[in-house]
Amino acid sequence: MRTVTFPTLHGYWSPITAASRLKAGKPLGLVLDGVPVVAFRDEKGQARALVDRCPHRSVKLSIGTMPGDGTIQCSFHGWRFGGDGVCRHIPLNPEAKLSAVRAQAMACEEREGLLWLYAGEAENAPPPVMPPPLGEGWFGSVVERDWPVHWSRGVQTALDVAHVPFVHPWSIGAAFGRALGKMPNAQLGHKLEQRPDGGFHMDWWVETGPGVASPDVGWVAFHPPHAMSLGIPQKRPGRKSLLFIWVVPLSENTSRNIVVARRNFGKFSLLPRIYDLLTPVILAEDRRNKITCWPSEVPAGGEVSMPSDAPSIAFQRWYRGWVSERTSIKQVDRP
Repeated sequence: MRTVTFPTLHGYWSPITAASRLKAGKPLGLVLDGVPVVAFRDEKGQARALVDRCPHRSVKLSIGTMPGDGTIQCSFHGWRFGGDGVCRHIPLNPEAKLSAVRAQAMACEEREGLLWLYAGEAENAPPPVMPPPLGEGWFGSVVERDWPVHWSRGVQTALDVAHVPFVHPWSIGAAFGRALGKMPNAQLGHKLEQRPDGGFHMDWWVETGPGVASPDVGWVAFHPPHAMSLGIPQKRPGRKSLLFIWVVPLSENTSRNIVVARRNFGKFSLLPRIYDLLTPVILAEDRRNKITCWPSEVPAGGEVSMPSDAPSIAFQRWYRGWVSERTSIKQVDRP
């Protein structure tokens, strides 16, 4: 059986869902970059993942069962596979060479409450490059939503700063909107720094007059190919509120928004915990504009941009170059 490849995320690690969804004794069917994947926990509780296809007759393993020995059993003929993809048992064929029968295994990790997969063969997986654990004193939530939008547009619109006071007037854009209402001639100041991997970090602020900047400085960063992070301005010194966002391609024009919200204050205080409730609100506010963009994929041109669109422009430039570089990656035998 030929190896299945991933057309967009080939060679990258990606979160796919909240780790809490993966229960012991129950296979979890997922889709990453157009490829069906099955995740399950082995006898030690470790997360494992395979391409969701039995090498026998191509039935999805995710509709199978967990016999209790750390394997996943195909529902069609009872073939069993370990987390490394190697077949452990073939009923009615005691002489079968089990080591020669394999499902395609995927490298799998649990970090920061998320289930991560490497889009490629497990034995070729490099060490995972993921956001570092924030450590003690950080709290928050994980929210995910599936939308009918190309992942590139999802990332571009999430990086956009200028939309915040208009799309999020009742959440993270409230203060920004009030400032803009009082000063209609305000400008968005920014400093964007490119990074060697093609990503960038941009500090931003509102300029209320010539050379006069607001005290609130936010930042946004792009982490290729499909992740971003941002800092929400806080009034009190030392307080930090962060969002980590991945827009994961599920199919050609469907993506999963995974948002990890983290803050270093108010673990037991009711008012700061409202921040956790705001995360799904922020996503809901974004949905209408994202899913109505057409074309759904970020185009090479044909759209009017302004200086306040700096992060969107930077992403568009990176994306079009990245697409042209990856046209040689062909998907083989998509299930």
